[in-house]
Parts: sequence; C-alpha cells; structure tokens
Amino acid sequence: MRYEIVLAGQGGQGLIFAGSTLGRAAVLHDGLLATQTQSYGVASRGGFSKSEVIISDDEIHYPLVTSPDVVLCLSQEAYDRMLPSLSDRTLMVFSSCSVTPFPGWTGKEVGLPIIASAWKEFETGQPANVVALGCLAALTEIVRVESLQRVLDKGGSNQARQNNRALALGQRLVKEGAGVGVG
Repeated sequence: MRYEIVLAGQGGQGLIFAGSTLGRAAVLHDGLLATQTQSYGVASRGGFSKSEVIISDDEIHYPLVTSPDVVLCLSQEAYDRMLPSLSDRTLMVFSSCSVTPFPGWTGKEVGLPIIASAWKEFETGQPANVVALGCLAALTEIVRVESLQRVLDKGGSNQARQNNRALALGQRLVKEGAGVGVG
C-alpha cells in the first residue's frame, strides 16, 4: 500500500498544516510510514503553496511525490499548475467554488464546495483545510477519520471542536454528493 498525495493552493490556506496532519495521522494512529515535504512562494500569503505527503506500509526511499494518486486543489493556480503532471489514474479533488475545471481533461475529478461550505458553516474560510481532509478521508482509504480526529484533538478544546465539525462537514459534502462530478 502506497499513496502519494499533493495538497495545493495559496499560502495561508493551511495546506502545509493539513499535509502534516495527514502524515501524523498515518504514522501515529494507523501504524504506517509517511513523509511530508512542502514548498511555497516568496509571498507566504497568497502565493502558490503545496504540501506533498507519501504514506506507505513499506519503507519510503524518496520523499517527493513523483506520481500522485490524489491531488487536492483549493485555488485555480494550483489546479492549473498540477493538471499537466497528472495521470489518468490520479484523483483530482478541487474546491468547486474557486476552481474552474479544464474541460479537456479526461481523468477522475471531484469538485466539492470546500471553501464556500467552510465560510457558510464557520463564517470564515480558515477551516477549509480540515474540511478538505474530511473530504479526502471520505473519498479514499488513505487514513481513517478517527486517526485524523485524534491528531486534531491535540489543540485546545474550542479548536478541537471546530476541527471535528470541519472534518464531519467534509465527509458530509462527499456523502451528500454536493457538487460531485467524477470525470
């Protein structure tokens, strides 16, 4: 079992935190191995940012994603940058309120109102990264939701409650098929 995941968007969207959370959940609570790398532009807020996570039940010899299984995009720039590197087997998950998908791509993609739902539920877009983790957990078997919850529960009680609500919101978006379109 091996998954290569890319979380991409703009600086300030919490994608590096989300990648770290995903890796910690796999290692600390699912008994797997993980690596997490990150890159971001010179502008820490608003510039392109990505977190790469590899999760495996075997040794990881190279820490960078070379053939992503799942890509999550929270901005149009991220989607545009990531699309050329994807294979037909890659699952592209994107925030449908901030990304217009490329009509000619024939791979698997799922558009969900991740950012808009975070704003509606929390009156801020800040928890969109955790909503996205809930979506990924519902769409894939990369890590268990319970493992993500255990990692996110390490914050203060108010933050833990918000994180649990955001994870549940992401799962609900997938379950209800809110805007889901698999190409």
